[in-house]
Amino acid sequence: MGMLLALVAGCGGGGSGSSCPPFAQIVAGDFGQTGARLWWTLEVAEIPATLTFNQAAVGADFMEYRWAVDLDSDRNGEADLQVAVMHFKQSGTEIIASDILSVTQEDLWAVTGAGTSTIGSIDVTLTGNTFRFEVDVAEDPGLALVTERGQSTWTTFHRFGPGLGDQCQDRRN
Repeated sequence: MGMLLALVAGCGGGGSGSSCPPFAQIVAGDFGQTGARLWWTLEVAEIPATLTFNQAAVGADFMEYRWAVDLDSDRNGEADLQVAVMHFKQSGTEIIASDILSVTQEDLWAVTGAGTSTIGSIDVTLTGNTFRFEVDVAEDPGLALVTERGQSTWTTFHRFGPGLGDQCQDRRN
């Protein structure tokens, strides 16, 4: 069952969720557990058949796209884990048009302050405009503590140029 998400914040240098392209505008999200697997859905307004990756205006080693769920496993009000689909522009890469899951990385991340590091793998599917993230609870001890939808915050990010104002994000819980 999908649930409409309440807007928390949406400012990134360039704008909020409503100023983001439809592929970065969050419509709904949900959370659940099936056996030893946790799952989340993230629905956006529209997913085109292809997106442009490695845009010329985006600098090397910058994150270009992210669809994610931030997790507060220890319930201290701050994310400490994240399930995410991300794409970083690599130095010397050509501009390509592709479907999302063919060129992104899908990982479980540890969040520590402003930094993140990959700590595990996740399974992601994309059906229509909805991402589905799934992860085994055994991937990290903190996942066993994620038992309620309220421990999740759904986020998107899109960078389209070199400046701080050349980005947008949407954030809902």
